[in-house]
Amino acid sequence: MILQKRLRINLFLDIATISIVAMFLYFYMPYKEVIGFNTDEGLELIKTFLFQKGYPLYQSIWSDQPPFYTYLLSIWTDVFGKSIARARELTLLFSLILLFTFKRIIFIYFGQLTSILAVFILLFSKDFIKLSSSVMQGIPSLSLGVLSLYLLIRFINKNSGQKINLIISGFLLGLAIQIKFWVLILIPVAIVTIFVEKDEFINLFKIQKIKKNFFNVVIWLLGLLTSIGLVVWSARPFPFKQLFMPHFQEKIYENLDIPTMFKFAYGLDRIIFILAFVSLFLALFFEVSDFRKIFIPIIWLLSDFILFWNHRPIWSHYYPMFSIPIVWLSCYSFWWGWKSLRVRLNWSTISIFLGWKENNSFPLAKIYQIKILQIIISATIVFLSIFTTYRKFNYYSTNLNHWKTWKTAEPQWNQLISSVLRYKDRSNWIYTDNSLVAIHTNLLIPPEVAVITKKRFGKSDNYKQTLLEVMKIYKPEQVILMNYFHRDLRSDPQITSYLNTYYKPVIYNSEIHHYILKNIEY
Repeated sequence: MILQKRLRINLFLDIATISIVAMFLYFYMPYKEVIGFNTDEGLELIKTFLFQKGYPLYQSIWSDQPPFYTYLLSIWTDVFGKSIARARELTLLFSLILLFTFKRIIFIYFGQLTSILAVFILLFSKDFIKLSSSVMQGIPSLSLGVLSLYLLIRFINKNSGQKINLIISGFLLGLAIQIKFWVLILIPVAIVTIFVEKDEFINLFKIQKIKKNFFNVVIWLLGLLTSIGLVVWSARPFPFKQLFMPHFQEKIYENLDIPTMFKFAYGLDRIIFILAFVSLFLALFFEVSDFRKIFIPIIWLLSDFILFWNHRPIWSHYYPMFSIPIVWLSCYSFWWGWKSLRVRLNWSTISIFLGWKENNSFPLAKIYQIKILQIIISATIVFLSIFTTYRKFNYYSTNLNHWKTWKTAEPQWNQLISSVLRYKDRSNWIYTDNSLVAIHTNLLIPPEVAVITKKRFGKSDNYKQTLLEVMKIYKPEQVILMNYFHRDLRSDPQITSYLNTYYKPVIYNSEIHHYILKNIEY
């Protein structure tokens, strides 16, 4: 009876916490107003809309990302509407799933209070809120990845023996990998979790344990390979070279590496970094028996550094892959501090500290001095954990107003959209180096040039010839150059000559070049 009551209370707190987050993101976050949180939003949506029109991914539409996110977006926008706001709501849903499963994982190791705090620390970590409202693969892939890890941890800790949970866990991680390959990092994390999570280290090398754990790994990998195989089969012929090579090519972006990413996040998340290091120190030197509680995030972080050290480029939106295990690691500090306060903070200690009670026994007084020092350390850790959440909330409260006016208040953007819509009825195709223009005007870019990025062409100028060839074939009725990806497009002599010959300018200033096709009645 008591157990059932406790389960109901925990479920209520889980639902209440995520409901508060959902209301904050849905009503407070200006995801309906902001034109673009990131230029990748336009790329993902234009790929999806072209895919819905029957153009095959990887053949007509270039992409360096796995196909499953395009499949999901296609189904979602077919059902709920083809707009950027509706597409962002899919990411919001995945964000809530991620926060809920992350809370459940933290609850397993550190209890209810720490899990609630962890949700808000992660929510207010660098760029997490913005990415939770962006049409990008990061949050959806991490959501399925963390859900997979949660099911695995729950299976091992419950010791239920239901092997179907292992298969579902592996299957979900396979889908996460087919959204974004970076979730491959969680494969070694999951395998190590299966071997180490439940048993003492001394038991790991027993033949019986090795056989049992190896069998569990095989079952888990079966689920993983099944989902990967299904998605690969659906996108056949699967372009492995196109998907992998752009991420490990020559350095075409300067200063986009791991140190730069952490420098970018340090201003907001430095207290979390400190608490994570404190957790490591406490678990390694004072509470060795608790090391298992932080073993998984340590493996996760090590895997991050191994994979991403040679990855090119490292964008700021990769940060959640690091921030999730860092927040998990920092939770141990709060849990230890709160537990220490509850154990050590009693009336005798307070009386001696305030001088209300004298104790002339030197050894006992020394013990109390140590106890008081531990209380001060514990209280400091608890204060820092709560303070950083409050500080992050203030930061985002200030920046939300900035996001609301970002791009929407620019007269040139409004002028451009009005100009494009003016000629929309006679436009079958549009070319623009900022695909958000096409998304907000519900026009399509020719599939061969829908994605023109440095990752696709490297440092070469081949994209110019590709663009000219495609323009000659499709003859897009409108061309908009805004210098979003390549600042030399508007000054290239071949492109300029072609545009001057077949197009006439409608808007021509330092920010925007908008052309319409000549000899067409509008």
